[in-house]
Amino acid sequence: MKILAGFRPICLGLFGALLSQGAYLSAQSAGAGTDASAEAIRRGLEAVASGEYELAATQFEAATKLEPGNPQAFLYLGAVYATEVVPGVDDERNRLTAQRASGALLTVLKLRSEDGLALRELASVYFDTRQEDEARQTLLRIVRAAPNDFEAEYTIGALDYFFAYRTARKRLEAAKVEFVGGDYPKAPLGVCREIASVNGKVIDEALQHLNRAIALNMDYAAAFEYLSFVYKLRAGTQCASPKNRAADLAWARKYVKQAILVRENPHPVESPQPASTLTLPKSLAPGPPPPPPPPPPPPPPHE
Repeated sequence: MKILAGFRPICLGLFGALLSQGAYLSAQSAGAGTDASAEAIRRGLEAVASGEYELAATQFEAATKLEPGNPQAFLYLGAVYATEVVPGVDDERNRLTAQRASGALLTVLKLRSEDGLALRELASVYFDTRQEDEARQTLLRIVRAAPNDFEAEYTIGALDYFFAYRTARKRLEAAKVEFVGGDYPKAPLGVCREIASVNGKVIDEALQHLNRAIALNMDYAAAFEYLSFVYKLRAGTQCASPKNRAADLAWARKYVKQAILVRENPHPVESPQPASTLTLPKSLAPGPPPPPPPPPPPPPPHE
């Protein structure tokens, strides 16, 4: 599957945290493991702060070999490699970098099964390499580990929307039926029912996750926008009930207005911190990540 053009998943800010931690861990190596691995981590963080990512990776790799049971070393190594992955590029170098990133992050999860930072970085790698199914499964692990993570809930809902949208578009193109912005009022009854049978569960799950995101953050405009998209898409499946179709389109219009209202009258809500054993002094801890950018209107990219 193609990655979602214009759509960026939850903000994955571990690498920024590395920069914040550099000054602290350069002076203090407490909790970093053995003296040798702590020194390698310190040098790696200094390299990160200087923008020398290859050197940082070399130092973090050394730390993992010196202390293979230290999840922090693997977390830093995976974060450095993840930053070097170029979204959507399918060449040997990018694939190798992504494999190194995911390998290090999966090692973290073997050592600390619900490490929120590792899960978020891993989801980012999967998104960037067009592995949407793996990304969704990783996001589900995030919400199980951190039930208040509204960004993860939103991202799952948006992913489900794009999956359902692509499914509908393919069926309609094959039947030579016009598909305008998520709606298909002229579809024959048989085509409409076929799409409904495939997309029904996916649409329901998209609505569940987006509604959870809003329940956790009532000022989340992006989630309201995607709710509008999903209701419009569901309206197309209501081929046997004009009343239900009209109701879904009314909900779609309502959520468009709500998204505009929220954007015009924002009340920022602090993003929940992902579950992790990594801690920082309050003076050095990075702030909460910003919400995702406004999503583009459909349609998604062509195959």
